[in-house]
Amino acid sequence: MISLPGGGIPESKSSVVAKDSWAFVATGDGGMQLVDMAAGTIAASLPRPTMTGVDPADAVTNAVSLADDLVLTANGGAGVQVALSNYRINPLGLKPYALALGRLDMPGSANFVASNSSSMFVANGTGGLQIVQIVLK
Repeated sequence: MISLPGGGIPESKSSVVAKDSWAFVATGDGGMQLVDMAAGTIAASLPRPTMTGVDPADAVTNAVSLADDLVLTANGGAGVQVALSNYRINPLGLKPYALALGRLDMPGSANFVASNSSSMFVANGTGGLQIVQIVLK
């Protein structure tokens, strides 16, 4: 069993994506945790975004999804954060990383995100369903 930071907001939502021996866990006020399930340790983390004009209570990591090497997190009023991780090609013995690349501002509150290698689907509360094409250059 592993204890993860976050989860301090009553009745909040969270999601987990498991891939190979890794678990990507949305932990609300704890951001996203990349867990090495074989070792039972946190290998990397991505803090929830802090933004001017967005109440920290409204910028919580509600959900996580993977699009190849991209880690997408739905962060409530802070929109969707896009990060890069090397978990798929991580050489043995090296700690994987989660490097924040940027953020997509969304209407409403980004409550859930799902994706494949070419699209992301974001449930945005009052903003409705947003479908975004993923283009890597």
